[in-house]
Amino acid sequence: MTDGSWHAMLVDHPLHPKDSLMPLLPRRQHGQWVPVSAATVCAVLSIVNFMALFAPSLHSRLARELDVLPGVVGNAAVLATAIAGVLLWFIAGGLSRRKRRAWLVAVLLLTLNLTVRGWAGMHAKGIAPMVVNAVLLIFLLVFAGDFFARSEPISMRRALPNLLAMLVVGTGVGLLLVSVRVLKLNMQVPFGDRLLDVWQGWVGIPNVLDQGPTQSDDLVYCALLAIGIIMGAVLLFVLLRSPRGDQHSALAQRAHIEAVSQRAHESDSLEYFALRSDKSVLWSPSRQSAIPHAVVQGVLLASGDPIGPRELWPEAIDSFMVLARQHAWTVGVAACSERARAVWHEHAQLEALEIGDEAIVQVQDFSRQGNSKRNLRRQVNRAERSGVILHVARIGDLDAELRGALAQRATQWRTGRVERGFSMALGRVCQSQDAHCLIAWGTLHGELVGLLQFVPWGEADWSLDVMRRSPAAPGGLMDALIVETIRHVKTLGAHRVSLNFAPFRSTLDHDERDERQALLRVWRQTLLFASKWSQIESMYRFNSKYRPQWIPRYLMFANSRDLARVATAYMSAEGFLTKPRWMRRRARSDV
Repeated sequence: MTDGSWHAMLVDHPLHPKDSLMPLLPRRQHGQWVPVSAATVCAVLSIVNFMALFAPSLHSRLARELDVLPGVVGNAAVLATAIAGVLLWFIAGGLSRRKRRAWLVAVLLLTLNLTVRGWAGMHAKGIAPMVVNAVLLIFLLVFAGDFFARSEPISMRRALPNLLAMLVVGTGVGLLLVSVRVLKLNMQVPFGDRLLDVWQGWVGIPNVLDQGPTQSDDLVYCALLAIGIIMGAVLLFVLLRSPRGDQHSALAQRAHIEAVSQRAHESDSLEYFALRSDKSVLWSPSRQSAIPHAVVQGVLLASGDPIGPRELWPEAIDSFMVLARQHAWTVGVAACSERARAVWHEHAQLEALEIGDEAIVQVQDFSRQGNSKRNLRRQVNRAERSGVILHVARIGDLDAELRGALAQRATQWRTGRVERGFSMALGRVCQSQDAHCLIAWGTLHGELVGLLQFVPWGEADWSLDVMRRSPAAPGGLMDALIVETIRHVKTLGAHRVSLNFAPFRSTLDHDERDERQALLRVWRQTLLFASKWSQIESMYRFNSKYRPQWIPRYLMFANSRDLARVATAYMSAEGFLTKPRWMRRRARSDV
């Protein structure tokens, strides 16, 4: 890199106008009451159907009243109402989030219902159901513009094989059930008729094999219907789920970051982590500000502070909120600073929860001397007496063999099955594309025993990314590496080094003797208890040895109803909530 800046690695790749990430909101909207009303009606119908499934006697008593509601079938096939219940429940969820496909399925269902009733002929008992169907259908058609959210794009290359596999498995299991029943009844049923019985059983149509006075006679009927319900639920989930976002074209979207960052008066210490492979960058219409983000479990999760001058953040935030509304994503912001918290709250009305503090060491004033640094000196001296040799260099200055050895050991020393981190970690160690990053490592008797990786922060400062050590590493090694790195970057003109993030630092620093804050003391004890299985307290204690400046970081969300969902998505993105291994393998194969 000729200018010594990490920004030089990025290539300008402007987006085509038709690919702009700033879609316009629909012109005609009538408030949240429209999707809520439509979803409520469908949810009530779904509950009524399931009540009929589990309480046939109740269904029998209410049959006359329920007949005016679409989707509820008669007493002759009470169990089949589960199909309508599942269908309506998924439709209700989609309508509440303004899903266009949910609206389309609801319109098709009501139209089909009206057509069937009309074809059956007009009579006194059928007028009320047709009126109710017609009113609901007209309501959805009139307010069609309120249902605009996109669902997951359907890739026929992936969807068709999965659909065929599901049909084959469902048909095979159904044929097995039917064949066993045929043998038990000692009947002669051709293969074609058995196949037809299976497919009809998926939608609750009875056949001669499930007729009888005992409950065991309904086994085939219930089993086939259960298969149909499961297949229908899976199909609806695929059709109505929110898009997961394009998370694997980040470098192509990160154009202009160099120029935008240079115009900012103050950059965020987490800015370099926008270069994670699982993040995208959403640009404002003027392309002078941007928001790093990823879509996690239906949450559009921003990371750190927006990129660019602070006065231009609002237009990027507006684009971000529009994108979320267009796809029915829940909005969340992970680990933003105080200044970004104020802007998000003002322009997007997001609420904030302080989740911890970032430890910032002032390099030019740092010293190991003084009583307050006694513990730090003890740890560093302990490592030095062990004979460990410390090294600090830019990754770009290392030969390929050493880079490979450091990367391999970092993977071996990693705790957990997956690489943790999202907002404050790069997700890779000692790679050639991060040539401007710093790597600090220690050797003992010629063997690697620990390493640190620092990423650039602004023009001259640094932010800690990775800490890894061998189980055989001497005590105090991590502190010795940090102190050596601070000494090294001080000669390079650095002013700040960001260390580890300390979750809920202000709570752990709370004085237990303060009886006026009983709830806070209970929360502190809860964190201390959780620290037995995590590093909540140990990270705070580790950082406090350096007497750093504590900078609060926040998790932001739209309202209290979204907090649990945003927090779960954030924990999943950070790697604390992981999927089973077979699901991770499949996700990688889909890329």
